[in-house]
Amino acid sequence: MAAEVIKTVKSSGGDYTSLSAWEAGEQGDLPTLDEIHIAECYNFEDTVTVLLSGWTTDATRYIEIRTPASERHDGTPGTGYRLAVSSYAIRTYEDYVRIYGIEASMPSQNNYLMYIHTAAAGEIRVAYCLLHGGARGIDDRSGGSGHYFYNNIIFDCLQGIVSNGSNSTYIYNNTIVDAERGLYMLGTATNKIAKNNLVDNPSIEAYAGVFDPTSDYNASSTSDTTGGANDRASQTFTFANAAGNDYHLASNDAGAKDYGVSDPGSGLFSDDIDGDTRSGSWDIGADEYVSGGPTIFPDMWHPKTESPYPEKIEVVGY
Repeated sequence: MAAEVIKTVKSSGGDYTSLSAWEAGEQGDLPTLDEIHIAECYNFEDTVTVLLSGWTTDATRYIEIRTPASERHDGTPGTGYRLAVSSYAIRTYEDYVRIYGIEASMPSQNNYLMYIHTAAAGEIRVAYCLLHGGARGIDDRSGGSGHYFYNNIIFDCLQGIVSNGSNSTYIYNNTIVDAERGLYMLGTATNKIAKNNLVDNPSIEAYAGVFDPTSDYNASSTSDTTGGANDRASQTFTFANAAGNDYHLASNDAGAKDYGVSDPGSGLFSDDIDGDTRSGSWDIGADEYVSGGPTIFPDMWHPKTESPYPEKIEVVGY
């Protein structure tokens, strides 16, 4: 089993003072080293664009960028580690990359926040992230066979998630608000699968382009959908505090609560953007409504491949 090499990214007192510096310092041939390289990002504003290039990776020796739970956003801006940049947040030309739980933003919609451009068949995951202000929240123009985007909140971008390549793309349980287009699928229709996504207030289209016929259980405030039999068009969504950019579902939401399909990714994940366990009929979007507010785990949780930590700290008065 590959060894994990974990380095901290902090404003001071860590291994690196920017995620970009970590990338430059740790770049290497991970299969030869038999290592997984992990950047743990702590709560501060990082202003340097990150370029992932020049690595060698494979399915078991990969790159992971994540935040410990105590250092990550709470679903609203400015509450955890954040990449605040003028052009691009993270660009990756590498396969086998996982990005969990960061905030990324730019002051104007002039470029992409997550730009993914790979040629091989390596898996990419972007999950639990808060993305806002870019031309595109996630722009994926890759080959490959498994790119997974789930449990992200994306708002105030021209386009939420764009897939413009031959890769198989799996888009689950994202919340996208105030974009021109929510999900924009280009390329082959039979490998762009969307389930349990919520798109609110798009100025052009909620779901644009071509979707795999298995796409379903997506919701929109407009009349367009992915075409699934259980898609929900023309819905009104109620958020905790939309004026404050808090897009957790409110207790009285009638557009997304309990209308999703359970486990759309067949074991890929079983929680929401806050780490709350999903149960019953899943809620559509990145947030699973729980009474009393979201739960914070005492350490970083991972997708379904690893069990979440059993001890939880309840947030009171959320």
